[in-house]
Amino acid sequence: MSTIEINTPTEARRFSCPDCRSGATVQIIYGIPDEVLRAAADEGDVVLGGWLTETDAPSRHCRACGSEWIDADDFVERLHSA
Repeated sequence: MSTIEINTPTEARRFSCPDCRSGATVQIIYGIPDEVLRAAADEGDVVLGGWLTETDAPSRHCRACGSEWIDADDFVERLHSA
């Protein structure tokens, strides 16, 4: 089982895209994916962002227009953990 929390598509809809206002957004997950994360990415429930992340790496991806951005809550959390 994955140790990373994945937002379900229903939860992800509360995040609207800042560019196109679509609710079809998903988390961008960084790190080495296990089978659960690979399956979630194959289903379009998450986007795999690579093995490494930086403080300013995007945390959300819009499936409608392809835009990526840092969610405000994620950004604040990263600043406090740095």
